[in-house]
Amino acid sequence: MSVFTLGLNHTTAPLDLRGRFAFAPEQLAPVLRQFRQRLQRAMPEAALVSTCNRTELYVAAEPRAASELVRPAVEWLAEQGGVAPAQLQSFSYVREDREAARHAFRVASGLDSMVLGEPQILGQMKQAVRQAGEAGTLGCTLHQLFQRSFAVAKEVRTATEIGAHSVSMAAAAVRLAAQLFEDLREIRILFVGAGEMIELVATHFAARSPKSMALANRTLERGEKLAGRFGAEAMRLAELPTRLHEFDAVVSCTASTLPIIGLGAVERALRARRHRPIFMVDLAVPRDIEPEVGQLGDVYLYTVDDLSALVQNAGERRQAAVQQAEAIIDAGVLSFAHWMDQRAAVPLIRALHRQADDWREVELRRARRRLARGEGVDAVLDQLAQAMAHKMLHGALADLHDAERLRHRVGAVRRRQLRVRRRRLRVDRLQHDRRVHDARPRLRLRVTARARGEPMPERFRTIPAGAIKVELPNVVQRRDYTCGPAAMLAVAAYHGVGPEDEDDVEAAMGIGVDGSDPPHLVAVARRWGLRVEEHVGMTTAALRAALDRRRPVVMMLQAWGWPRPRSYRARWRHGHWVVAIGHDRGGVYLEDPSLHAARGWLSDDDL
Repeated sequence: MSVFTLGLNHTTAPLDLRGRFAFAPEQLAPVLRQFRQRLQRAMPEAALVSTCNRTELYVAAEPRAASELVRPAVEWLAEQGGVAPAQLQSFSYVREDREAARHAFRVASGLDSMVLGEPQILGQMKQAVRQAGEAGTLGCTLHQLFQRSFAVAKEVRTATEIGAHSVSMAAAAVRLAAQLFEDLREIRILFVGAGEMIELVATHFAARSPKSMALANRTLERGEKLAGRFGAEAMRLAELPTRLHEFDAVVSCTASTLPIIGLGAVERALRARRHRPIFMVDLAVPRDIEPEVGQLGDVYLYTVDDLSALVQNAGERRQAAVQQAEAIIDAGVLSFAHWMDQRAAVPLIRALHRQADDWREVELRRARRRLARGEGVDAVLDQLAQAMAHKMLHGALADLHDAERLRHRVGAVRRRQLRVRRRRLRVDRLQHDRRVHDARPRLRLRVTARARGEPMPERFRTIPAGAIKVELPNVVQRRDYTCGPAAMLAVAAYHGVGPEDEDDVEAAMGIGVDGSDPPHLVAVARRWGLRVEEHVGMTTAALRAALDRRRPVVMMLQAWGWPRPRSYRARWRHGHWVVAIGHDRGGVYLEDPSLHAARGWLSDDDL
């Protein structure tokens, strides 16, 4: 599985844009089901975290599908906020796999919050997980991601001082009010809403013992329950416009999608108060108070973005703990990545279990039939155990055999190639692409050394283009190679075979001897995998027939200017091995590999 996060927060998007993508808790489950239905082909896991400072969509799917889901997810989220996808992309971010896990861990730990180390985000993430579970979109991967996020956040708070002396949004609101009013015990405060944030702010203000507190909520019963905890008055939200002038401070945080305190209501309240100032804090996203209210001279309106500057100073004092928290998060990310890697083998494990179940059913049916025929229980059980053992081990044993063959092949290649390099042999491309059916790697050698041999006669000349000929590979032999090894190496390379390394050449050819006799060359050719036909006194017609079949012929010429040997056995000591590579009407073309592939021509009369 692969995970990615698509989101926008207080650092990437302005407040008004974030308000377009804010979802109330009761909206999360229907919205997630809609998202999954939109992408039903991929059937991704999904969870949605929506707070006043961020909206983030967490998605898990198969790796190929996940990479293809980012754009549809952006389009879907842009549609929810009523903006163009391009506009959303300019204010959003995408985190994938490890970075997505790191982001989730930092958010849960409060490191990515406007108020560094604030604890409210952890409860909001837990609520998002519950809503995703109710929607049926929370799968194994996201469940594991969030559970590990909660564990990391707990360790960060217990092992570091990231939450020490924390200045939350609620505490920041109280500090701002204290700067405006000389004595908070002489003010009347109105709280609009009955959620977790209002409860937290009311707790902070109640500690200052204000003159009176009131709580307005759409549902009176819920408002009365919360108000009773602080000794506050409960009122209906509909009474707000007529009673707004009674309060010196107003703190609002509801899930309304539209402003509930308008410009006209505030203007009427100011006239009733004879323009005594009103302190207003709007903690809701989207806004509860129309932004035009802040332009009034006697109103001090603060939003969540305005509070960030106040809490920043306290955040700087806790930066030393951030490094410790990041180390804990790094360890959590590595642990989650390891778990994800292990999950990659789950499909294979399931397939193996299914295969084992199939084998078990087959063998059980076979055992039952044997028992029904009256065979002994011990014999049937023994056969059942053997059959299951063979089935279980078959694949592993086949892999071991393949691995053994592969090991031998790798060893052979390593011996050939590394020893060739140690002997300073340079590989040269063959001029022919001939397949080797025994799967042995072709040895393409160009042995760098000064050539050895006598000069060719003047009558040797270049082969004309129209002649029938074969092209030997460019093989120039070492200085101490005789003409016999040179010829055999050239022919072997032409057929795509040959020695494994230079030691094999020396051992096979007998480097350092005066020459190579025909039986010796035949034995060496067969050792290198060549099929050899030995001819004594080969006719010109047979020679031409072999060349027509593109078969080079190794043949011995009498040395020039030397006395003719008295016996056949002594002839090879004073002769010179060359290779016949082609012919035309007048004669045969020869090549001498020991002389830097020098070529020549002999007439039929000379042959």
